[in-house]
Amino acid sequence: QASGSSPTLKRVCLESLRLTAHSIGAVRTAQRNLTISVSTPRPKTFQIPKGSSVGFAHIAASLDPNSWGDDSSAFDVEHRHSELYQDDYKFTVFSHGVHKCPGERLAVVMLQITIAALLVKYNVCLPETIPSLSFERATLAQRDGPVTVLIERKVEEKEQ
Repeated sequence: QASGSSPTLKRVCLESLRLTAHSIGAVRTAQRNLTISVSTPRPKTFQIPKGSSVGFAHIAASLDPNSWGDDSSAFDVEHRHSELYQDDYKFTVFSHGVHKCPGERLAVVMLQITIAALLVKYNVCLPETIPSLSFERATLAQRDGPVTVLIERKVEEKEQ
C-alpha cells in the first residue's frame, strides 16, 4: 500500500491485543446508588451502593460471543469484522470515553513496527502446542504454562 502499512499485520496486532487485554481496567467509585440490569438468557439485576468501587474487566468485552462470535476466544484475523476493533465498547483494550488512552494509535503503529522488524531479521518458531490462556492473575492474561519460542537470526545473503 502507498502508506506503507499492512492491513494484515495491523489485524494480527489488534487481535493479539484483544485476546490478551488486561483483566481489570477502569476502577471507579459509584457517585450514587445504581441499579444495573444485564440482558442474558437469565437476566440479572445488580444493586451498587454509592461509594462502592466498581471494576471494569476489559477482557470480558473482548471475549463476548455476542460481539465476537461463538469462537470469541480463538485467534482469528480472517473472520473478525474489522469495525469491531473501532467500537470502544467491544474493543476496550485502550479503555473508552474520557479515560481512553491518548496513545492508542501510536501504540498500535509501534507494535506493528516492532513485529515487522522482528520478522524481517529473525525466524520465529512457536511450539506445536501452546498452553491455553489463564486469567488467574487479576490484571493480565497469561498462558497456563511456559511457551518456548525459538528465535533465530536470519542468515543474510552475501553480496557477490
